[in-house]
Amino acid sequence: MSRASKGGQKANAKTDGAAVEHVSATIIAAHGRHYLGVHDQRHLQCVTRGKKTNVAVGDIVSLQMTSPNQGVIEEIQERKTLLFRSDQYKSKLLAANLHKIFIVVATEPSFTDDLVSRALVASEAAGIQAHIILNKVDITASLEKTRQRLKVYSDLGYAVHEVSAKGAPEETRQCLMALMQGQSSILIGQSGMGKSSLINLLVPDADIATREISAALDTGKHTTTFTRLYQLEGGTSIIDS
Repeated sequence: MSRASKGGQKANAKTDGAAVEHVSATIIAAHGRHYLGVHDQRHLQCVTRGKKTNVAVGDIVSLQMTSPNQGVIEEIQERKTLLFRSDQYKSKLLAANLHKIFIVVATEPSFTDDLVSRALVASEAAGIQAHIILNKVDITASLEKTRQRLKVYSDLGYAVHEVSAKGAPEETRQCLMALMQGQSSILIGQSGMGKSSLINLLVPDADIATREISAALDTGKHTTTFTRLYQLEGGTSIIDS
């Protein structure tokens, strides 16, 4: 198989007299064995051969096109980093080619140390720089207690950034965009931490994009519970898990 050209499109091969198009695409969403890629601002449904599911959001893949909007994944291009989500039972591919991981916690409700610790261990194993985002600092009743809980992580050298998505949205957006500019980042956090509010600050029309991605995944039912990548200007991308 010929290598991808500089423009991301391979030379066409011929099979039984018909031209076969090959392109490279970035995987921007995954739900089960359903993948969505983007090539030249075009959404493509991507399928694997057989039952393989070793594709992650953020992967750059080589596709053999089978229709104008669908292709078969023939190759996963070399990854710079690969992040796994693990629990006591199994580990699962979460995202590829990341520069940073942002762990979102809040003053209220209380966060679990186990999730933070597992995320930090995963980031260290993958060689990805980890940051902790303390959201809802406008809820001052629990602020000092939460700061004390996070001190163990800051003492280990992890940066803790205090923000308020609802109390100071513009300052929060500027703070996070400065940290993410020109890089690929992922936000993770348990329910109630305000991760969705942060995504909505960072990604214009995130809800609309999510619905479009859900429809394009064509899973047979409407879903918003999938990992997705949002591409912004200046080479910045944000993955919401």
